[in-house]
Amino acid sequence: MKSQTKQLILSAACEPFGFTYDTLHPDLSGIVDLKTLASRAKELNAAYSGKMNSTVNTPLGAINMSSTNGPDAPTPAFEILKTVKLLPGHSRLKFEDLISGERAGTRFALVEAKLETGGKNSKTVFQGILVHVEYPERFLGRTVIARSGWWKRGRYSGDLKKVDLISRELEEAFTVYSTDQVEARALLSPDRMERLIALERHFSGGKLRGVFEDGHMTLALEAEDQFEAGSIFKTLVDPRRYASALVELGLVCDLIDGFLTRDWVQGRL
Repeated sequence: MKSQTKQLILSAACEPFGFTYDTLHPDLSGIVDLKTLASRAKELNAAYSGKMNSTVNTPLGAINMSSTNGPDAPTPAFEILKTVKLLPGHSRLKFEDLISGERAGTRFALVEAKLETGGKNSKTVFQGILVHVEYPERFLGRTVIARSGWWKRGRYSGDLKKVDLISRELEEAFTVYSTDQVEARALLSPDRMERLIALERHFSGGKLRGVFEDGHMTLALEAEDQFEAGSIFKTLVDPRRYASALVELGLVCDLIDGFLTRDWVQGRL
């Protein structure tokens, strides 16, 4: 019931923007007997693998779908962030609540992710939002940004060099490395950085990090259950729940708009 409530609210909030929402939960409506359950077993295992002690409730009872293999990532963000070492090591992963769409000719997707270590003392090493935005114009270099003290250069850093930001406050708060110093400083101007911080602040998240490369901006933001629709005991028509979802989507739009060039978006917003 709680999941269905969340789906109703987020789907309704996405509609004015022309975005789509997907819980990433498999459809269990066709399972009516053991034969149909068996025929859907592969699909269910793919959807729930990687989640510790995963239990799927079907009309025939609960079944355990635990696995050490992870499901396919619904957006490129996961592989990109993993490649540049912006996500911690893990053995299990889970994705849910995918929101995707187009904004001023720019495609984007954001999804909640949960990464866990395995073994007897398993723990959650990342829970938050992955954001992937594909811009119509390519970046000239690769720029990596992270909260100060979180990311360190490794053997995959290549020719990345430290960037000195314009603002001293931002310089102290973030670590930035890039292959193109000029582009990085122009890209991470104080007003654009404020949009990143506003998103982080609203979600009460932390350890914001990301990479700008080729034609994409890809970010990770640690936060728990950010698209949770709230208690099932609250009225479904509570305007605060719908308004909160609209604010969150508005912040995402503001972030996307901030990194678009003025010429490209003219007449599109």
